[in-house]
Amino acid sequence: MDSESPIDPVEANDSSEAVEPVEVARYAEPIQAAKVVAEVAPEADHELPPQFRNVAAKGGAVAAIVLGSLSVFGAFVTQWSLFNAFIGLLLGLWGLNSPLRKTSVAGICFCLLGLVLCFAMFRAV
Repeated sequence: MDSESPIDPVEANDSSEAVEPVEVARYAEPIQAAKVVAEVAPEADHELPPQFRNVAAKGGAVAAIVLGSLSVFGAFVTQWSLFNAFIGLLLGLWGLNSPLRKTSVAGICFCLLGLVLCFAMFRAV
């Protein structure tokens, strides 16, 4: 290396000289977090996009049709299928808010049919 070339920073740190740390807080202004958040997101809308609203209610619609069909077929076997119909009815009502609205309505119909069959089958006994 030439003697006139600039000093490499890695070579400069290898020396035994102690380097005094720079106090950053002395030069920087204190920043309040509320100001930073207000500048970054002034009017944050916490609403979900339409395609993500009530995504969990899809499960309610599918569960309603499954439990409704189980209650219809189970009505001929046992009276405990009444619980399947009742829970399926509640999940079907929850599923009405989902994109699978027609599935939810079908599940509610199956659950109501299952309730009627349960009462009719075990009322006759």
